[in-house]
Amino acid sequence: IGSIDFVHKQLLDRRRRGYAIILISSDLEEMLYLADTIAVMYKGEIISSFPNRDVDEKKMGLLMAGVRDAEPEEEAR
Repeated sequence: IGSIDFVHKQLLDRRRRGYAIILISSDLEEMLYLADTIAVMYKGEIISSFPNRDVDEKKMGLLMAGVRDAEPEEEAR
């Protein structure tokens, strides 16, 4: 855990100083903590990209599973 915290602190410091960083991770909580912008890939293709504030773990998980419309649709009556 100590090494993970060290890396996170280094990334946050560099972000604060204006560095551009590409972080690849399947840890959704980590991405929400560290990223300003999140892009989700499925089968080697970016299928969605959005500001951190516009996404949550559920939406990211659905996109990672290939569900392009992460919002449930109402059934037609």
